[in-house]
Formats: sequence, structure tokens, C-alpha cells
Amino acid sequence: MDIKAEVTKIVNKVIGKSSFLDICFFDALVLSALKQIDYIQKTYEFKSSPLEFLEIKSVKQLYETVKKYSPGFNTDFKSFCDALYAGFCPDILKNNTFTKDEASNAVLKTKEISGLDFIVPQGFENNKITYSRIFSEIIKSVKTAPQKLKYSESELMANLNGAIYSLYGEAVLNRGLSLVNVSRRCKDVISFLTTLERVFKIKVNYAEVSTGDIFTNVYKLLREQRPDFNFNKAVVEQEIMAIAAKIFNDSNILLNLINAIEAKYKISLSKDDSIFAGSFEAFINVVSRAVKEQQPSVAAADVSLDVMTFASDFMSRQNIKVANPKLTNAIENKFISDIEKKFRVTFSVFDLLEITGLESTIKIVERLVKKQKINEKYPGLLPEAASELNLFVRREIIRTSRDNMIIGSEMMNTSMEGLDFPRKLDSMLSIEVVVQLEKNFKIKIPEEKLHAIKTIDDMASLVEKLLEDKSRQAQLPSIETKDRL
Repeated sequence: MDIKAEVTKIVNKVIGKSSFLDICFFDALVLSALKQIDYIQKTYEFKSSPLEFLEIKSVKQLYETVKKYSPGFNTDFKSFCDALYAGFCPDILKNNTFTKDEASNAVLKTKEISGLDFIVPQGFENNKITYSRIFSEIIKSVKTAPQKLKYSESELMANLNGAIYSLYGEAVLNRGLSLVNVSRRCKDVISFLTTLERVFKIKVNYAEVSTGDIFTNVYKLLREQRPDFNFNKAVVEQEIMAIAAKIFNDSNILLNLINAIEAKYKISLSKDDSIFAGSFEAFINVVSRAVKEQQPSVAAADVSLDVMTFASDFMSRQNIKVANPKLTNAIENKFISDIEKKFRVTFSVFDLLEITGLESTIKIVERLVKKQKINEKYPGLLPEAASELNLFVRREIIRTSRDNMIIGSEMMNTSMEGLDFPRKLDSMLSIEVVVQLEKNFKIKIPEEKLHAIKTIDDMASLVEKLLEDKSRQAQLPSIETKDRL
């Protein structure tokens, strides 16, 4: 038995890492679409298959579809739209961009609704203005108003949200609702889930399917909904993967990534080892090991960081938007502070407002490097060429994230963007991890031994030693009472 692999699998499961299949569910648009499907199913008692949503092109068409397949449906179109906006406002606005005129009108309307006397900003230069840019411009204007204004950021944001909807209602929904802008990946996910429902004769909870890994979710549903079915986990997993392979074959980002890595490093990867790696970290280890074994002359000292940087860059060029880990304020502050030190830049509060993950951080750092003329102030610190600079920034931000972020229950997913978990495992001493390890290996882990554990390797070595001790004790001849006497 591979002790380290088994320990890693258990730790990953407890702290929330999941199989590569779940990468398909970590796309931000997919997560949003699944929540919207769940809302419609529960709110309107939608009776047809979610496959009905795959060709929706407008909120009007969505309304007609829901009306058609929901018995007793008596909601008018405006109320339907209002409820969708109220329930999914952040996602809808995040998926929208605005023209200069739309942005200016939204600010004027916000000023009117809020009653605050501030100067309307004139800084909108193009026709792709994001919601966060509009809000940050309003905040700047309010703060620099001639008279000191009393305001609440949350109330001001609510005013802006209301202003945008009152001005552009249906158009904003058409641009921002994930179910009206279904991506290829989202179509595959919905097809996959409906196939699972049909094959296993279960009903999937679309709101919960993105939490935890897909295998655990299916086991749970089988236990709850199919008490008659005495299922074998291995068989169920094989069936799930077979369905996934068939549905995701053409668009599976992982297969495309594997092919790209093989071409770049001139290596051959085992598809089984890669696809079933279990986590992004494990996948990187598979690739790094293959590079070292098959191309030892070109393997860098830190080949895993090179592979992760390449994978991250590949994902960004495929325009894959990934759900971001939820971080504590302390981790975020340390992360930002170290990036500032590394690149000799200073983030403004408005720069920080724009940070939503790795890609936005890279863009902001590149912008600040140029704006603050870092190459002039610190010659040789950064590459001059734009393409080299992008990869350098990406690599160093990934390195910083891995050096600083601590695995904890507040970080519940692995990001294929590259903001992966580091090797530190301070919080892995949680009771749940220890309980699962003891249960799996049928050992007792002494509490005093846990204080020295800092990495997966440390934990794997401890488990291995305890198993060896257990094996030795089993081989010793039993001492009977008469021998004691």
C-alpha cells in the first residue's frame, strides 16, 4: 500500500480537496447556473429536465420555459425578473459590462436615490466598464466631495444595484444571468448531472452538488434515495467516470491540459494517474515526476512550480474562470503584503477592490509595475518583455500564495488557476483528520506526536511508523498468564 497516497487522499477529503472531475463544477459561471437551476426548481416546482435550459437565449425565453413546465405557475414576467435580480444580483452584475453612457447614467441615478451630493466622475474611458469600476468611482467621488458626506458603503452599493436595475432591467438580466449565457462547460455539466440522475435513478440537489467531491455527493444521494440499492463504491466510481469521459470528452479541459503539457515538456503522461490524481497538487506531482524521469537534463530545480505556472497560464488562455478559495483576512493581508514587497509596488484600496483571484492579481501587478516605473527604479528586478513579464509575475504570485496560504476549513476548494494550496498543513491537526486516519489505518495516533507534524510527508511518515510498530507487535508471541508467573 502507498501510505503517502492514502494519507493524502484522506487529508484532501477532510479539508475539501476533490477529484479532477470536480474542476468542471468550479467554473464560476457553472456554479452560478447550478444555483439558478436549483432556485427555479424549488421556487416554481419546475417539473421538466434541466436540459430544457441549455438553449435559453433571453430572460423572456427562460420565463416562457419555466411557465410551460411549472404546474400552477401564475407569476407575471416583471415579478419573475425582479425575483431573479434580487436572488442573484452579485452574479448578474459581475457578468455585466457597461458602456460609458450606461455607467454615467447609473452613477447619476445612484446619486438621485442616495440623496448624496457628490460630483459625477468623468473617468469612464471605454465601453466595457465593470460594475466594480463604477462602484469604486462613486466611492472616490463621495470621499472627495467638498462637504464631508455621511454614507454607508453597503447602502451605497444597494443604491447602485437598484439604479442599474431600474435603468436597464431586462438587458442586465440578459447579459448577466448564467442560464441565459450557458457556456459549453456548463452544458456539459448539466448533461452529466441529468445522466447521473437517469442512470442511478436519483434526484440531484443542484445547490449542493458543487460542495465536496462528486463521488461523495452521489454516495450520499444513493444512501438517502436508494435504500434498496446495495451499491459498491468502486463500481459506482467507475460508472461515474465512464459517464464523465463520454460527456466531457471534447471539451474536457484536463485532457487538453495533459496534451499541452506532453507537448511542452516532451513527455508521456499516464492518463489514469493524471485524471485520477485526486487534487491539483497531486496532478502537479504526477507531471513533475514524469519530467524528472523522462527529461532529467531539462528538469528545473523547482519543476513543480514551473508545471503549475504553465498549467495556470494554459487555463487563463482557455478563459476558464474558477471559483476562488475563501481566505481569512490575515492570510489575504499577508499575501498582499508579500506581493508588494516582491514587486516593489503599492496597492491602492481601489486596486484591492478589483482583486477576485489569480488572473486579476496578475493584471493589477503588471499595471502597477508599469505605472510605478519599477524597471526604472529597480533595474534588473523584472523582465522587460511583456510576455516574459506576464509569466514571471504569474510564477512569483503562485510561489507567494504557496508560501503563505495555510490549509484550513475556510479554504474549501482547489483552484486550477494556480492559486493552489501550499505545503504547510498547520490546521491539518484537526480532530477530523486524525479521526479519519485512525479509522482508515486502524491505529492510534499519540497526541504528543502531532505537534511535530508540518507537512503531508511528516504525517505519512508518522502513519508508516505506527503501522510498522503495530505489525511488529502482532508478530511477537503472545504472553500467557503461566509465562508471566
